[in-house]
Amino acid sequence: MDLPVYEGNRSFNLSAWWIKQYDIRGIHQIVKIQPNKMLKVKTAVNVQSLYKSKVQLYVDYYNATGHY
Repeated sequence: MDLPVYEGNRSFNLSAWWIKQYDIRGIHQIVKIQPNKMLKVKTAVNVQSLYKSKVQLYVDYYNATGHY
């Protein structure tokens, strides 16, 4: 990937064109965490172009059986 990676050693690149209104294009990552321990979530988004679009960060928490 040619774009700058601000921290760590991994980054994602997402490109999409002609996205319909209210449609979604996204990237997801599943991370196993330990109960009762702090978790720090942060992101750096390098937006090259948006037209009638937005960027959002969602964090969903699941229990051991995969339910919200």
